[in-house]
Amino acid sequence: MFEIASRVCIMRDGIIAMAGNVSEFTRDDLVKGLLPPNAEKTAERAEKAARSIDYDADPVLELRDFSGYGFKHVNLKLYPGEMLGLAGVVGAGRTEMATTVFGRDKVLGGKVLLNGRDITGLSTKKVIAAGVNYVSEDRFCYGIFSLRSVAENTTSALLGGKRIGSFFLKRDEENRITQSYVDDFRTKVTGISQDLGDLSGGNQQKIVIGRTFATNPKVVILDEPTRGIDAASRGDVYAVLQELRQTGVSILLISSDMEEVVELADRAVTMYQGRINHEFSKRDINQDNLMAASFGAYHEDGEDA
Repeated sequence: MFEIASRVCIMRDGIIAMAGNVSEFTRDDLVKGLLPPNAEKTAERAEKAARSIDYDADPVLELRDFSGYGFKHVNLKLYPGEMLGLAGVVGAGRTEMATTVFGRDKVLGGKVLLNGRDITGLSTKKVIAAGVNYVSEDRFCYGIFSLRSVAENTTSALLGGKRIGSFFLKRDEENRITQSYVDDFRTKVTGISQDLGDLSGGNQQKIVIGRTFATNPKVVILDEPTRGIDAASRGDVYAVLQELRQTGVSILLISSDMEEVVELADRAVTMYQGRINHEFSKRDINQDNLMAASFGAYHEDGEDA
């Protein structure tokens, strides 16, 4: 853009949001133009939420010496209303740990406690019923039914329950739940009967996150929640997460995007070769520390090995 173009314009939500000579813009200006108008207020809410977390309270989710395929001896605590970042490189064992908590893979040792209740090794259905839900890193394989409607995707995790039924579906309730998340998340659809596969990647991800929160979870594990979506949709997803966190939901944010962890996390841990190797408070979360710890090269004095 800066090397070739002489003029630039930014289109957001179907209108030209900014325009002018390239020389009048910086990279930050272009990114800001793509973000929703309330992005700065979202950041302010995030800072306020971080200050309100009570680390003296009992953790809502606790892993004790938790082991499975690809990870071992993980000890982790997630507190009420907290967004805990989990950083690391591909293959570090983060996704394997998440899917094992979620009941998709076999537990090899240790415990998973939800508000003090042992949910170790429960099936995925029982884990969701207990109050833990998971957004997969691969929404195309594990997150969406592309040939089904927005409404069916949003409420699919509720099938078999009392809210929308199983055999005879409560269509009015299904539509109400779907429309509420479409409106709250500013999802761009022609209608809730539209096929999910027709939506952009960012709007598909909003539907997936909406389905997860429709189960009224206590804890949500988000695995690479903004992978493959544009800057504007990323900003919308960030806003959604901050708003949902105000309801008391705790979030474990798994991300390879260090900037994302820096921006969103109240506290962060890193995983290296299947183990949690470092923890960082909010003031110590920066890209240098996270990157060094993710490669096993971080030392308490801040010097790389």
